This record gives sequence, structure tokens and C-alpha cells, in this order.
Amino acid sequence: MANHEKLDKFEKDPRYEEALRYCQELKDALELAKKLNGSDEPSDNQIRQAQAAAESVIHQGVFGGLPFRLNISIPEGVKAEISKSWEIIDAEPHHFEATEVRYIGKDQVDFHDGESDHWLVVYGHTLEIIPLFPPSAEINV
Repeated sequence: MANHEKLDKFEKDPRYEEALRYCQELKDALELAKKLNGSDEPSDNQIRQAQAAAESVIHQGVFGGLPFRLNISIPEGVKAEISKSWEIIDAEPHHFEATEVRYIGKDQVDFHDGESDHWLVVYGHTLEIIPLFPPSAEINV
């Protein structure tokens, strides 16, 4: 099967739609948090919207168990660090795979990989996120 045929089949899988929806909700939550950081005095409504968006995204990952991983790319110049057991193991990461988002605040976002127990902290909200499925995942149409 050609790669484009595999991609077409993948894009028709309901898990792919769910993954894209979740990633968009995560990006929206990050954008709301970023706006709080850029505002001298955010309104109560802005704060409530950002908190609700963050809680929804975090809850879905922590309690719902995502059927995919998050592939996170950190652009050059964005401060981030990967740690394990409170020790920094990479002070300038450019890539991380996570199983969940654990915190979205106005200054940072934290991701966790439950398989390795590594944590990524990104200071700010500039990053790229795409869903990853295990290579062995079957795509059923």
C-alpha cells in the first residue's frame, strides 16, 4: 500500500479525528493562557475561560487516557527543560513525547510521559503539537 493510501485510511479513522480535536483544544487552551500572560489586568471572564480550557484538556488526558501520544516540538530560543525525579536531564530540548498535559499556566505548560516518567516544562506557550499513534496501531475504517 502506498504511503498516501495509508494516510487516507488513517485520516478516516475516528481516533485520528479525536486526536486532532484534542490537539486543537490544547492549542486553544495555550492561546488563552498566553493572552493572560500578555495582559496587565485580565478580566475575570478571561481568567475563567483560560482555567476552564486548561482543566478540560488536562482532565481528558489524566482521567480519560489518550489513545495517542503527544509529539511536542520546541522551537529554537524557547526555554524548556526535561526532568526526571526532580533532576534536569536536558536543559535545551527540542522534542518530547508525552502521554498527558499536567499543567497550563500563564507562564508555562507542563507535559508528562507516563511511560518514562519524564517531565517537560516549556516556559511560555510557543510550541508545536501533533498526535502520534503507536506504530503497531491498526487503522480500521
